[in-house]
Amino acid sequence: MALRIGLEIGTRTVRAVWTAGGRGWERRVRTRAADAAATLAQDLAALLGPLRRRRLSAALALVAPASSVRLLTIRARDAKHVPAALADALPGVLPFEIARAQISHQVRRSSRAGDAADYTVSVAACEREALAPMLDALWRAGWAPSAVVPSGAALAQAAAAGGRSAHDTVLLVDLGASRTTVTLLDEGSLAYSRDVALGVEHMTEALTGQISVGGVTWRLSWEDAERLLRETGMPASDQILRFGGRELPASAYLGLVQPILEHVLSEIRRTMAFGSQTASVASPQRVLLSGPGGVMPGLAEWCGQHLGLPTELLDVSQWLGADGAADALLCGAANGARTAALDLQPAAARQRQAFLVSSTRLTQLLAVCTLALWLGTAWWHWQRRDLAQAAAALDARSAALQPVVAVQEALASQDEVERQLLSGQPATLDWFRRLADDFPNAVRLSELVVEQTGAVKMRGEAEEREQSPEASVSELALWLDAEGLCQAAQVDSTERPDAAEPLMAFALSCQL
Repeated sequence: MALRIGLEIGTRTVRAVWTAGGRGWERRVRTRAADAAATLAQDLAALLGPLRRRRLSAALALVAPASSVRLLTIRARDAKHVPAALADALPGVLPFEIARAQISHQVRRSSRAGDAADYTVSVAACEREALAPMLDALWRAGWAPSAVVPSGAALAQAAAAGGRSAHDTVLLVDLGASRTTVTLLDEGSLAYSRDVALGVEHMTEALTGQISVGGVTWRLSWEDAERLLRETGMPASDQILRFGGRELPASAYLGLVQPILEHVLSEIRRTMAFGSQTASVASPQRVLLSGPGGVMPGLAEWCGQHLGLPTELLDVSQWLGADGAADALLCGAANGARTAALDLQPAAARQRQAFLVSSTRLTQLLAVCTLALWLGTAWWHWQRRDLAQAAAALDARSAALQPVVAVQEALASQDEVERQLLSGQPATLDWFRRLADDFPNAVRLSELVVEQTGAVKMRGEAEEREQSPEASVSELALWLDAEGLCQAAQVDSTERPDAAEPLMAFALSCQL
C-alpha cells in the first residue's frame, strides 16, 4: 500500500503523521535537540526512522514555513503569458519580498475579455531562506518530499475530507506550536490564507516567566507550563487552578496567556476582512479550530464569544479519532501528498525527488532481474543434482562390478602405506596394537607422538569413574611401566578445564 506522510518542522519540535493505504493513521512527535540546522537532519532521521525502509516509494508532504495563499484575477493574452502577468501583479501582494519568495500558482478559471482573458489564479508563496535548510536536512536524513504544501492548502484538504466546508464560507484556524494558520474557504475552495508567527510556544514561554501570587514568586519549567496550558486551556477568571501542589488564580494565568490570544484574534479579524475583500467572497459564517492549541479546553467557546461566530473543532476523527483535530493540518498535507496543486518545491528539490523515483523503479527492475537469475540458477542446480545422483548410481554399480584384482591392489596399496608410515619408527605395529587394546578405560588419548629417539609424548583426558582422574593418570603411568610398553613414565602436567566437570586434561612422557 502507498505510504503517505505529513511532516511539519517547528522551532522546538518536528511532527509527522502517516497512513498506508487507509489502514489507519499514526502520529509521532520529537523534541528537537536544538533550533539549529546542524542537528535537524538527525532529528528527522529519528522521527521517520520506522518508515526508512519505505522511503523510496513513500509520498511525503512537507508543510511550508511562513506560507501565504492569495486568489488573484489577472489579465493575459493566453495561458502562456499568465506567469509574466502574475510576476507584474505580485509586488505588494505577498507579505515578503518577491526575490526571497518561493512561488507556485494554479489557474482556477478563465473568461474571455476581447483579445485577452481574465484568469483567476491561486498563488502560494513561502520564504525561500526558511524552506532551503529544511529540504537540505531532509535530504541528508535520506528523504525527498513529494510536495511542499502551503499550510492553508493542507487545512483546506483536511476540511474537504471531513465534509465540513462544501456549502458556505468557513474560516479555518490552526493554532500550531510556533505559528497560527488562518484560512478562508469559499464553498470548499481556498480563497485566502496566511501564517501568523504566534502559537502555543509563545503562550508556554509566557507561563515560564515569573509568577507572583500572594507575595510568593515562582517559575514554571517549560514542561510544566506546557502541561498547565494543555490541561487548563481558557478557564473562568474566578477559578483557582491547582497545579503541582500550588494554587494559581485563573486571573493571573489569563493575564499571561490572554494577551497572546487577543493578538491572534486581531490577526484573525484582519484575515477575515482583508481576505473577504481581496478574494471577493462573503464573510465567514463559522470558524473551525485545529492544531495543538485549538484543542485546549474552553478555547473554542472563548474564540466564539470574541469573534461572534459559531466556533467548533475541525472534525478529522475518521483519521486520528476524537482528538485528531490537533494534527488536522498534517493529516490534510499527507492526504494530498501526491495530488498537491500548489507545490512550493524548488527545481533542485524536484530533481532530487525525481531521482529517487527513478532509483525506486530501477531498484524494482533489478529486484525482478535478480529473482529471475536466482530462479534460473536454482533450476540449473536442480538439474545438476539430478545428474549427480544418476552418476552416483552408475558409480555404485561400477564399484560393485570391479574385479578382485582391484581389491588386491587396494590391499597392497594399504600395506605399502602402513609400511611407509612405520618405517624408521622405533615403535612397531604390535606396540600400537597392545597400547590400543589394553589401554585403561578411564583415560582417553587426544594426541600421541613417538619421536625417532624413542621419546613418547601423550596428551589426553582422564574421567572420574571408580577413582579420581589423578589416580587414573597415575595408574596409566604405572601400567605403561608394568607392561613394558614405555619406561620412565612421568606425568608432566594436569589441569581441570572446568571445575564443575569430572574431566582432567593431562600430559605424560616416557621412553621406549
